[in-house]
Amino acid sequence: MTASSTVSVRAYGTGWYHALYSGELPVGVVKPLRYFGRDIVAFRAESGKVYLLDAHCQHMGAHLGYGGAVNGDNIVCPYHNWQWRGSDGANAAVPGLDRCIKKSLGTWRTHESDGIIYLWFSRTGDEEPSWLPPTFDESADPSYYPLYPHGVKRTTVNFPPQFAFENVADISHMRTVHGWVDIPVVNAAGAAGPMFFTDFTGAVPTRRGPATVRIENFQWGLGLVYSRIHGLHPTVQVSSITPIDQDSSIYALSIYVGRVDDDGDEPKGRAKAVIEEQARQALNVESLDRQIWDHQMYVENAPLVGDERATIGVFRRWSRQFREDVASGPSAPVAELKVGRAFPLPLSEFRMEEYVAI
Repeated sequence: MTASSTVSVRAYGTGWYHALYSGELPVGVVKPLRYFGRDIVAFRAESGKVYLLDAHCQHMGAHLGYGGAVNGDNIVCPYHNWQWRGSDGANAAVPGLDRCIKKSLGTWRTHESDGIIYLWFSRTGDEEPSWLPPTFDESADPSYYPLYPHGVKRTTVNFPPQFAFENVADISHMRTVHGWVDIPVVNAAGAAGPMFFTDFTGAVPTRRGPATVRIENFQWGLGLVYSRIHGLHPTVQVSSITPIDQDSSIYALSIYVGRVDDDGDEPKGRAKAVIEEQARQALNVESLDRQIWDHQMYVENAPLVGDERATIGVFRRWSRQFREDVASGPSAPVAELKVGRAFPLPLSEFRMEEYVAI
């Protein structure tokens, strides 16, 4: 009998995850969140900086995300107006008291780029980031529509990130699930530190006959996949799955589509159709992907065949680093880290030998 488990794959993994969109958090706005089994409050201070803190006031336990207010770089509890500092979670003011108390809220490290606010989760609670979420040129390219709000699609799902994101390595499912003409050809695949990547080409059926499509996928950690899609319509997509708890997650698609003879800010025509179709395939409960993920039992030692050993097998071994023992050696302080690019090299310069070979 094949061994299987749904426990290890549901364990939270160290890394960066999508928290919310920049457009959802203007200055002075407070938002309640729940990730990794914990209640979190997000707010943008008057300085413009984003802070994420554990949500419950250390005075009487009120949830700061419901009725809380922003004062400078502090968040004010709606219950008794105690203030908590965004930078370190420390108590900053108590009405009627000329001193602060020695209490503080847990803090969450954040990073903001390309219209997305990320949070850092540490499996052990003390792992510092050794990498930052990458950026990509299309996010600032005026030939692409703005991301928010029309390129944003999001839903709650009942599976962990790995169920869906193994699709990055599962090349053959493009034919059986997504209707490609044949199994795509793998141009390159492998892993390098916190990044796993695949690059493949194949034919998809269209009204005018088969069209050649090439997809580059770069997964960073367990919760983020950056994809560039060539051949039908200029498209860059960030797929993100952030666990709410071990039974459910927030699945968000951030889709940048190219403009076609249009200078408005709202995608129309084929650009709009691309967004809707990407969301339908990944997020709609009636799609084949969702039907599979929603009812899947994770087979720990799956009997991989053919090229699956060099893609899915490598992906599974790579993914363990985030849930199990993190590589030894000191982590670089986040202030010293440099933002990389989601797509390290132009396609014309892409060479497998530049990466860790499979």
